[in-house]
Amino acid sequence: MIVRSTDFFMQLQQALNTAFNASTKFSSFEQLSSFLDPTIIAEAGVATVRKRRLPLEAVMWTVVGMIPFRIEV
Repeated sequence: MIVRSTDFFMQLQQALNTAFNASTKFSSFEQLSSFLDPTIIAEAGVATVRKRRLPLEAVMWTVVGMIPFRIEV
């Protein structure tokens, strides 16, 4: 499937707008927890903070840097 770059950026813009609108809708944990099922929250358990060997910012820049070398078939 060949996607024109303008179509891709329009879809990306729509996805980012949707994510931004959702993030402002649930700005506090109380609002988000009213949306989620309590059993899902209970099953999730306690989260731990992981120290990553490769930071997220480095991964994102790597992906962005690889974009010009992508070969579409």
